[in-house]
Amino acid sequence: MKGELSLPIKAKFIWKARATLLMIAVMFVCGALAAFNIFLAIILSSLSVIIYLFIIIVYFNLRYEFEKYKITTLEIYIKKGVFFKEYTSFFKDDIQYVELTETPLQRKFNLCKLIFHMAGTKITIAQINIFTAEEIKRKIGCEKDEK
Repeated sequence: MKGELSLPIKAKFIWKARATLLMIAVMFVCGALAAFNIFLAIILSSLSVIIYLFIIIVYFNLRYEFEKYKITTLEIYIKKGVFFKEYTSFFKDDIQYVELTETPLQRKFNLCKLIFHMAGTKITIAQINIFTAEEIKRKIGCEKDEK
């Protein structure tokens, strides 16, 4: 796709922070499991660390490279997926309304989730810059008002 846009680099930090919080929770569970079966706790902890490192080092970099979007005068295109590719395109005219949501961590880094609501479905672009998302929302709202 020519002219496609990437997510901000801060998106990687959000993904890594969430994965780290999940890893901390898993380690607490493994610690509790150690009271009953130390061998099983060691195996699960080791496996969790290996999976965590793979996700942090490989998966998030690939995800960042593969998640793209493009907005034209008529359509919006979204590419997602590392292992299973998902290509979505829809006409701007099909959008009923646009919603922005932020978590506290996203707010700190000026990121948000942009949600396009259409009849029977909603499509999201996660970890998009808040200023870009507001501009997209404003443009789509202005185009709707002109019709």
